[in-house]
Amino acid sequence: MLIKSIYAFYYSAKYNSFSKAAEILDTSQPNISAQIKKVETDLNIKLFERKQGRVVLSKHGQQLYKNAEKIVEEYREFLSHSQKLTEKKPITIVTQPRLYDKYVEPVIVPSLFDNSSIHIRTGELFAVKSWVESEEADILITEGIFDENRNYQKIKELDMLYFSWAKSSKFNFSEPVPTITHSRVWDHWHNLTSALTNNNKFERVMTIDTPNFSKKLIEKGLGIGLLPEAMIEESDTLEYCKGPTKSHIEGPINVYIRKGLNSDKAKIINSIIDDFIVAN
Repeated sequence: MLIKSIYAFYYSAKYNSFSKAAEILDTSQPNISAQIKKVETDLNIKLFERKQGRVVLSKHGQQLYKNAEKIVEEYREFLSHSQKLTEKKPITIVTQPRLYDKYVEPVIVPSLFDNSSIHIRTGELFAVKSWVESEEADILITEGIFDENRNYQKIKELDMLYFSWAKSSKFNFSEPVPTITHSRVWDHWHNLTSALTNNNKFERVMTIDTPNFSKKLIEKGLGIGLLPEAMIEESDTLEYCKGPTKSHIEGPINVYIRKGLNSDKAKIINSIIDDFIVAN
C-alpha cells in the first residue's frame, strides 16, 4: 500500500470527508475516492460507510485507523529528520566583544550584509565557554584557553594581549592583595594559581571572567587584579602596581575551529580563516 493511500484513508477518516482529505492533500475528491476504493479492493474489506452525506469508518476501518495514524506521525517525523540532515546550517563565529571590534568586524562583517550562512555571536568568557561546550561554535576567536579542548583545534595565533597588575590610583596597599583574579581556565598561561598557592600573603577571594567587571571592582579599591594593559593606560582611575607574578602576562588571541565539519562547511571556514590571515 502506498503512503499516499494511507494518507487518503487517514484524513478521510479523521474528518469524515473525502473532500476535506482532498483539500488537505492538495488533490481532487475523485482521486481520494479512487484511492480508498483501490485499498478496499486490495484488502477485500470495506473501510467506510456512507451516512447522510458523510463517510464514517466501518468496523474494519476503525481497526485500521490507529495504525494509519501511527504511520502518518512516524512518516512526518522521518521527513522532518531527513530535512534537518540535508539543510545547510549557518557557520557560527563566537568571540568576546572587545575581540569582535578588533579582529572580526573589520574582516568579516563587510561581507555579511547579503550572507545568511554566517552568524556571529559575542559574549563574555562564560558565554563563550558554554557555546564551545555545546559545540555551537564553528569558529572561535578568543584568548588561548581552549588549546586542550579535544573538539576544537587551534588554527592561528592572531595577537598577544599583555596583562598587568592594576590597582585604584586612590588607594595604597601595604601588601599587594589580589582580591580579584581571573578564572582557572586562564591559569595555564598566566600561572596565577601557583603564585598565590605558594605565597601565604595572597588569597584567592573571587574568580571572574570579565575584565570590565574586574576594572570596576579595582576602581572601588577592593584589591588588585590583572587587566589588559590598554585598559589601565586608558583609565584615569587605575595605575600599575606590583603583583605576585611577573609584570607582563601574555595572553594569546587564537583562532580555533571545530573538528569533524562536513566538507561544504570546511571549505567556507577555510576561506574565512584565509581572510583572517591576510587581514591580521
